[in-house]
Amino acid sequence: MAQNRGASKGATPIHASLSRKHPPAEPKTPTGIPPRSLRHIGEESLSTMRQADIFLLDEMKALRDVFDPAFCAVLACPQCGALGLITISHYCGVVPVICGSDVCSCRFRIDDQSHLTYLPVN
Repeated sequence: MAQNRGASKGATPIHASLSRKHPPAEPKTPTGIPPRSLRHIGEESLSTMRQADIFLLDEMKALRDVFDPAFCAVLACPQCGALGLITISHYCGVVPVICGSDVCSCRFRIDDQSHLTYLPVN
């Protein structure tokens, strides 16, 4: 799917330079329970992002300059691990996040910029 800068869906599939060369992570954590909070990571962990990892674009100038200013972070879906871009409205919990993967229907809200509240799928 091409990058859509005016995405109405919860998360936009990430730029090709960050796309995975391997399949998304298995659904849920090894314990079978979906993560309840985000894990903020640094630049050194970008290539190994896993479920519920988040990287703020402002932390790396080279990435910040590549993406539309509307996006604030790269987020790995807490269910399937698919990477997507989110806006500040998603990150602050104003708008729910919907996984952009073709195989996942995870919907959630980010509370306090770290806690995940899962929403029913309509």
